[in-house]
Amino acid sequence: MISKYESILQESLPSDILQLLKLVYDKTHRVKKIQEMIDKFVTPSHHEYKKCCFLLSKYEQTGTLEYLLKLYTLETPFYRQLKDNNIFPLLSAVLADAPQLKTRHYKGLVYRGVLMTKQDVNNYRWALRTNESLILTTTFSSTSLNRDVAESFTSAEAPSDKIKVLMVCDFPTICEKGINLNAIADHQLSCISEYENEAEVLILPWTSFRVKTIEVDEQFTTILLENVCVESYSLYNATKSVLDIVY
Repeated sequence: MISKYESILQESLPSDILQLLKLVYDKTHRVKKIQEMIDKFVTPSHHEYKKCCFLLSKYEQTGTLEYLLKLYTLETPFYRQLKDNNIFPLLSAVLADAPQLKTRHYKGLVYRGVLMTKQDVNNYRWALRTNESLILTTTFSSTSLNRDVAESFTSAEAPSDKIKVLMVCDFPTICEKGINLNAIADHQLSCISEYENEAEVLILPWTSFRVKTIEVDEQFTTILLENVCVESYSLYNATKSVLDIVY
């Protein structure tokens, strides 16, 4: 989604802010909502259903976010359904215990291969031409440290109405919205992802980018995005402000 800087807050906050606050500050309610999503979208017949439930149970017992992030990386319908209001149960967990992930905050380049319509690409061209325009992520976005891995996600022949796009996301400074799921030797952290070979960095919803360049060659349309920190518009700060007013 493309937004003007001044409209990010209005466009990204849900209409029922009290429901979101309940998710952020009530772990039991949060776990219940995630379990409902697992039951509805993964279903007991899926071969990874028990593992999903196990990881959620470990999170409930320990409060360790890594269990939820590993759940996200499983090859199940769960991660595909994390859009619109369905992002809130998982996102609220990350917001509630954000300090746990401090040693995984990311700085550097990551890559994401996707298929887009011509109109999608034109939206990015508009943002490139328009001063003060930002790209605002609205879902959890999986990216890779490895360009070849990202390109492989578009390796199949694209439908006639789709364009192969390589997103290159640059985090020039350490960013709390980019979560490195890989093993990090300096902090003695093991890999969280179920698929270590994908070298995943997870970009959280409501992460802001500015379009820097768009280049086209025979293989890809390559879009370079630069992360822009917009701390005053973070959901965490917004919900905390509301809570301070309520109480």
